[in-house]
Parts: sequence; structure tokens; C-alpha cells
Amino acid sequence: MVKQRIFTFPQKDEATFENFHTGQNQILLHLLKNFSTQTDIFCAYLWGGLGTGKTHLLQAACLQQNQLSPNSAVYLPLSQLKNSSAELLKEFESLALVCIDDIEAIAQNLLWEEALFHFYNCMQGHHGHLILSSAISPQNLSIQLPDLKSRIAASFVIEIKPLSDEEKLEVLRSRAKTRGFDLSAEVTMFLINHLPRDMAKLMDLLNQLDEASLIEKQRVTIPLIKKVLNT
Repeated sequence: MVKQRIFTFPQKDEATFENFHTGQNQILLHLLKNFSTQTDIFCAYLWGGLGTGKTHLLQAACLQQNQLSPNSAVYLPLSQLKNSSAELLKEFESLALVCIDDIEAIAQNLLWEEALFHFYNCMQGHHGHLILSSAISPQNLSIQLPDLKSRIAASFVIEIKPLSDEEKLEVLRSRAKTRGFDLSAEVTMFLINHLPRDMAKLMDLLNQLDEASLIEKQRVTIPLIKKVLNT
């Protein structure tokens, strides 16, 4: 069994199913929680816009699998691996679960497409499970290799529904509370009205605000937010 690499790639927060705000994605969450026990679904394809939680869900799936069976799952972000040799996929062919993020990053790279096609077949051959994710629907994915395109099209495809503005505010308040500080209604409305409504960027800012409030020894206010944004 290969060495566990799930946390090779940086994570700002531990990604779990428990701290994923479900919104309209109850069916998706139920599927992923039980994915490794599925006998009728081998490959799932998750897609959704920026900040919808694709990376969080893939890392959570790997974490859960590795808790059940150590070193049996790996998370691979192709946006970071696309300049590496596609041969690295061979290291993970025997795992129970492989989660491949940003599949659009290797579209039209024939070496990677062929390697991914063979990897797909190997995983299916030993009854492993594969989760792919992309910001693009499979119909719009510019994969050139026909065989790989057909495999992806045959996957269980599910779109991640974005959170509403109110749900995003709820997530920000909840995450702030876990860090030991509160966000006032005024502050949360400022965040949602003056920043891109991308949860990944909002969470990055929340981390910066937490650090800044500790350094400045003051609560999180709109002036503090403006100071952090201008640094």
C-alpha cells in the first residue's frame, strides 16, 4: 500500500462532512458519506462554480475513508499536478478511493488524458471508487480523448448547488464562532455586499480577520476589515 498523501496539499481548515454547510446538497452529501460502500456507482463526477465546496467535499471523502482504513485514499488536485508526470497516477491504482480535483486542468493534454483513462480502467478493475470534480459540466469539458470522454459521461454526475447569501452569512458566523469571536449583523452584511461571494475567498478573509483581531486586540469591525483588505 502506498504512503498516505491526503495532506500533501495544504488545507486551511480540516475538511470534514460535518463542517460542510449542506444547503441544497443533502442528496450529494448522503452519497459521498456512503460512497465507498456503493456497489452500483464506481465513479462520481461533481461539478459546480467557484467556491461551491468541491475541494472540501473531496478532501472530506478522503479523510473519512482513511479513518476507516488508513492509507486507502488520496486527494489529487490536477491544477497543482498538471506540470508533473502523468505516470504518478500509477502509484495510486490499488487504493480504495481516489479523489481527483480540477479535472479540467488536464483537458487537451493528451499524455494526462491517456494516463487518466488507463487509471480509470485500473480503478474499476479492482472495484475501487473514483470521485472527479470540475468547475465545468461533463458536457462542456474539453477532453479530446474519446474513450476518456465516454468514461466521464458514464459517471454518476451531480451538480453542487451554491449557497444562498443568507446561508453564506450563516457559514461565516458559524466559522467565526468556532474561532472564538462573533461577527455582528453589520459586519456580515458588509462582507457579503462588498466582497466577491466566493466562499473560498470569504473563508480566507475570515482567517485574516481572526489573526488581525488578535494582533490588534480588538473585535472584528468594519474599519478592521477595511484595514485588512488594504494591506
